[in-house]
Amino acid sequence: MRKQPSDLVVKRRLAAEVRYALAAALAILLIGGSYGLYTHGERVAGFNADAARAQASRLHQRIGRLQRQRRTLVARLAAAHDTIQADATAYSQLTGALKQSNRKIAKLQEQVGFYQAVLDAPPRHGVRIDHFSVRPTVTGYRYHLVLIQSFAFHRWLDAAVRLTVQGAIHGRPSVWSDPSLVDRPLYVHFKYFSDTHGGFTLPAGFVPSRVTVQVTSGGRIQKHTYAWPTASATS
Repeated sequence: MRKQPSDLVVKRRLAAEVRYALAAALAILLIGGSYGLYTHGERVAGFNADAARAQASRLHQRIGRLQRQRRTLVARLAAAHDTIQADATAYSQLTGALKQSNRKIAKLQEQVGFYQAVLDAPPRHGVRIDHFSVRPTVTGYRYHLVLIQSFAFHRWLDAAVRLTVQGAIHGRPSVWSDPSLVDRPLYVHFKYFSDTHGGFTLPAGFVPSRVTVQVTSGGRIQKHTYAWPTASATS
């Protein structure tokens, strides 16, 4: 049966702005309710978000402090390493200078001792062997001979020097003399001391064991025998 016009119901429609506002309010209520449920669940589970955020902030601050301390320590370590390197270089230079100074002092002491020996030589006429040594070289051997006389005599002397080497060749005892130092002896002319150097060679297969130094001056002969090799012999 058709309704009569008087039976019709007129419904008012909501404006679009109102509907959007209601939808937004409903969404906010849902989000707020969800957050409330979330925080309620955290509290029920014993989790405190604020405390966690505070602890995270403290940890970040501590990490920052540790990183700054690390950078400081790295810089200090680098500075200490540079200081150690500089000290090591200075120590090496100082050690080298000290060794060189000690060598110079030893050389000066040796010279002082030598001149003292000249001054303190017994007041008797004649030559005295103060030092003799032999060292190997690329081509053979080289000797060093120092002769002195007493400072008290204060006059020039002539001396003839001969060297004789004793040893063995092919297992048999043998004596070898350099013709230049035996047949034609070395002549020296000095007033207080004579510092003489020279070289010689030995025959192939000759094994030296001793060397004899003979010095003839003013009809007097002085002879000394040294073990081989003589790194440094003084008499």
